[in-house]
Amino acid sequence: MFKKSRLILVGLACLLGLSAGTPALAQEASAPPANTAAPAKQVGAGASRPAAIRTLYTDYYQGNSSPEALSQAEKDLAKIPAPDQAADRLGQVSPEDLALYKSFYAKQAVKPVETGGQVILNGQALSPEDQAAGISLVDNSAMIADWLLPRLHFSAAHDGLSVTVTSLNGTISRWHLGQTAYMVNQNPAVAPVAPYLDGPYFYLPLRALVETAGTVNWNDDSRSITALTPARVLKPDKTLSATGPTPALKAEAPQVDKVIDRLADGSLLTGDAQLNSGGYSKLYHRGRVILTGKNKLGVLTNPTLIPTADRLVWQETASTDNPGGMPFNLYEAPLSNPGQARLIADQLYPDIDKLAANENWIVYTTGFKDKPGASAQLKAYNRKTGDYQVLDTLKGPHRYYLDVQLDGDRVVWTIGQGGLSEGMVLCDLNKPGAAKMISEGYAFRDPVLKDNQLVASREMRTLKGRTEEVWHYDLDAGRWTWRLDPTLDLLPQSKSFVIQKVLFSDHYLALFPVDLADDQAFTRLSVLDLKTGTLAPLALNEGALPLIHAGKDRPNTRRISAIRPSADGSLHLQTYAQENSQADSLFISIA
Repeated sequence: MFKKSRLILVGLACLLGLSAGTPALAQEASAPPANTAAPAKQVGAGASRPAAIRTLYTDYYQGNSSPEALSQAEKDLAKIPAPDQAADRLGQVSPEDLALYKSFYAKQAVKPVETGGQVILNGQALSPEDQAAGISLVDNSAMIADWLLPRLHFSAAHDGLSVTVTSLNGTISRWHLGQTAYMVNQNPAVAPVAPYLDGPYFYLPLRALVETAGTVNWNDDSRSITALTPARVLKPDKTLSATGPTPALKAEAPQVDKVIDRLADGSLLTGDAQLNSGGYSKLYHRGRVILTGKNKLGVLTNPTLIPTADRLVWQETASTDNPGGMPFNLYEAPLSNPGQARLIADQLYPDIDKLAANENWIVYTTGFKDKPGASAQLKAYNRKTGDYQVLDTLKGPHRYYLDVQLDGDRVVWTIGQGGLSEGMVLCDLNKPGAAKMISEGYAFRDPVLKDNQLVASREMRTLKGRTEEVWHYDLDAGRWTWRLDPTLDLLPQSKSFVIQKVLFSDHYLALFPVDLADDQAFTRLSVLDLKTGTLAPLALNEGALPLIHAGKDRPNTRRISAIRPSADGSLHLQTYAQENSQADSLFISIA
């Protein structure tokens, strides 16, 4: 009966087309350069070796093979090239651990099933062979085999029925087969399911493991999994924890309805009655109509309507009968005469396409519906020369642009995949070939760009919910230099939140945490001085400033419905009264 392992091995070798003198299997694609936006890649040449090892060990556990036969089969299996970025443990299990594994295997009653959707680890889509051998579902929780951990920049050290996993940034977690309890940096935690054994491999709860160092997203519709862990250790020079008094604020509330923006000269852009499409059928400036929707039904407002210097940039539907009908067109025109509109681009979809503009450039994204292998493209239009240039093209399914921000000739964008930000790229529009990836495997998104400073949120997802940290990148130094202490009283301590950011009055950053568990309620308004590194409450409840409160339980207050930067450099708060839903605008600047 002990010849069975040898027969299994021979069968696997024949299936793979392997024999003495057979060339090595094609190797896995090498990692992309750090300054490029890498598409998802099908990796996993040699992935059948872990599957073969698993089969041999299972055969031994079931009593169909001896330890000696297993050892010889492993020596023969070593002739098959090992997969890159993997630790398949071939020939590394001690006799003592082998006996423990056999005993444990006989007692466990786990029933794993396939995930059914695509699994992407650090931007690389697993091949079907890798996914079948290394990913499973147990009680609807994804599990990952320890031989795949190098692809997440983790290393594993086995000790009997336990394994210690260390991340690239030094986080240490310890797991035990059959137990949901585990340790993270000496702190106890509990996973939804327990690790199990298959072959010599420990299958660990993927979300709980990844979130010891990175972030993971599960798409319930496609049943796909996207995991992102740091590719390099980022250690900002300092953590900002200083708080100070609120700077002297100047708040102005125009006695005009439906304010869209305030221009550099203090004049207002306003609209008529807001439509269900989210737009206005007419746009007013200085009391006169300057723009009417081409289909007479709607002109979209911010962020798809941007006043820059003496010109307007906007998008509106190309449909003649549907105010929100896709696709949209992109236009620019003189503010003094928007009737002289120039078509910049067509076939745009504002729900997914992004737009940024200043006096020199219009940067926008567009999707591909009929181009094989491409999912989206980032383009720049030079408003002085009329020239176009392609900045970036995304390849592969489920990849898109999350954010685009523009300041002068510099642009920054983030790339999304599977619900996560997989990369943040910085580019000088005069040197588009020198774009630089600056995220290093951290899920940065929602950037704010000004002069030599970039502030972004580092997204983290845990079993409790989604949270964010605020980090700062120095463009001149070319590195992340500080982060805000997330335990500051002015920052939310709720389980699930995001932080909206608006730069105003040159070097002040308004922070608006949004509690995702409380109907998008704003909490703890604060302002960060980028020059001094101090954080202060954005107090709007004193003196002549209107009483604004984020909570729902205080009468005679106004709530904030939207925040955005204004064209004149101030902070634009759109508010409404809870009693009658009356909306108005408040512009805040530093006095």
